[in-house]
Amino acid sequence: MFAGSSREVFPVAHHPQAAQRLPEELWQAAVDLAPPYSTHHIARALRLNYTDLKRRIGKRPPEEHAAEFIEIHMRQLLPTAPCVLELRCPKGFELKIHDFDRIQP
Repeated sequence: MFAGSSREVFPVAHHPQAAQRLPEELWQAAVDLAPPYSTHHIARALRLNYTDLKRRIGKRPPEEHAAEFIEIHMRQLLPTAPCVLELRCPKGFELKIHDFDRIQP
């Protein structure tokens, strides 16, 4: 599942009472494995306390994604029927495009 064994990557995590002594850098490395891997899988593979890991993952700031430009050729998608395209982002921004039949090819 993860590159290398958990004993190689997180040797301290396999020692009794490791959660109390695990260096912050190693906790951060475990947190960085999410979201591609689930909290459960990370905690189980690295033998970390699930609740502590979940709390640390929840405290990390949300990732900012750069806006990507997506070109849509509307004439190919909707050659005859006029309609409305509505786009909404989670932060509240809305974009509405009306009357595709007026778009020039």
